[in-house]
Amino acid sequence: SPKIQFDAIHSKLGNCSLQTKALVMSTFVKFTNLYPDLMDSVRQVFTVHTSFMDAEIQQRACEYLALSKLSGDLLGNVLDVMPTFPERAEQKHDDEDT
Repeated sequence: SPKIQFDAIHSKLGNCSLQTKALVMSTFVKFTNLYPDLMDSVRQVFTVHTSFMDAEIQQRACEYLALSKLSGDLLGNVLDVMPTFPERAEQKHDDEDT
């Protein structure tokens, strides 16, 4: 369930590298769009990290906290899954002209 996923990831947040922590913060903001019932838990994580010593984590926490306070439709549009790009047709080389 989403709550079990959140709890499992959150339980390891204190023991991971700063780079991993930054990725986890990005994951959590995406959780707010996918699982609205986790909004309060995720906002709590962001709030705690708004005064974090590392500037990257602090910046993400502040921005993601602000994002999480957007209206539901706007938040959905900002955090929606990006559509897949269409495959490009292979360019054929005309060997007959050379």
